[in-house]
Amino acid sequence: MGRGSRLTAVEAVENGWWYTAPVPDDRRVLAFLTDADLPAARIAHNTACLVDSTVTAPEIRAILMESEFVPISGGLPPRTVRCWSLVVRQAGSPPAMPVSVSTRCQRKDCCTRSLADLAAAEVAHFCLAGDDNAVPRYTRLMNSIHQAYQRRLDFYYASETRWPSAPFWQRRRGLH
Repeated sequence: MGRGSRLTAVEAVENGWWYTAPVPDDRRVLAFLTDADLPAARIAHNTACLVDSTVTAPEIRAILMESEFVPISGGLPPRTVRCWSLVVRQAGSPPAMPVSVSTRCQRKDCCTRSLADLAAAEVAHFCLAGDDNAVPRYTRLMNSIHQAYQRRLDFYYASETRWPSAPFWQRRRGLH
């Protein structure tokens, strides 16, 4: 296995960014993130086209080559999913309690507990124990996590200046 066989990598390109990471059983995931309305999104519907399009991301392509990446699609097209960030505000007082729970992997060995999972369990525990401050504490924690996430996201989006006229990046900088 080459240098990239154990690496997780993200690489920005004009129309979005590429992501690749190792998964159990010496396999690898490949993702291209873009906006669904951009022409570049069409590559997501064909496995060969998706892999061939990594030519725009030399580091990702090198990792795929060096890790001997082989798409496993079973004859199906690549999956496409919508992604977004979401903050849920409390709709009422307890017992109406918004909690954030991360998506879990199907395999035990790749599941990890997130801070949000732990905080959700904690707020439920303290609410059931009669702690009236549990939900406000949880809300402050989730808001601070989201604010830190948003600041970091804004920083990275502002740092990417190679494609000032590309709609994908203009949207992330609030210019489009």
